[in-house]
Amino acid sequence: MTGYTLIRAKRRTMSLQLDRDGNAVVRAPYGVKKEFIDRFVAEHEDWLTRAREKQQARRLAHPEPTDEERKALIARAKEYLPMCVDYWSGIMGLTPTGLKITSARTRFGSCSGKNSLCFSWRLKPSTMLSSTSSRTSATTTTPPRSTRSSSATCPTGASG
Repeated sequence: MTGYTLIRAKRRTMSLQLDRDGNAVVRAPYGVKKEFIDRFVAEHEDWLTRAREKQQARRLAHPEPTDEERKALIARAKEYLPMCVDYWSGIMGLTPTGLKITSARTRFGSCSGKNSLCFSWRLKPSTMLSSTSSRTSATTTTPPRSTRSSSATCPTGASG
């Protein structure tokens, strides 16, 4: 059986996922016995194997850029993203308070509560840059998360 990290929480269901390193993580309600959790993981061994293979294939297809490539991507982002933001800001009639290039791995773009935009240098295709900058710029009209209800929908279509 596969080893796993167990996270107990106030919840009704169990879940199984892989972390970035391919380790299994089980989330389970407080009252569930360890034997039941072990059986749950054993029943999902095939899924774990397939998910790890898929994760490995993704890593091989998209290796981490070298320092030289990273510097080139950051330079490209610093050149291209301000133009994209200016373009979409003009169309939408919005003005962000700042623009920052980050090293985020999972979030391509975001907007702070103070309307400052952040974009990852990992964005590559220019079409993605355009659509991400327009969606992120659109969130400058949305109030900060702390002041809106959790069931609200932001202009990007993502739930907040």
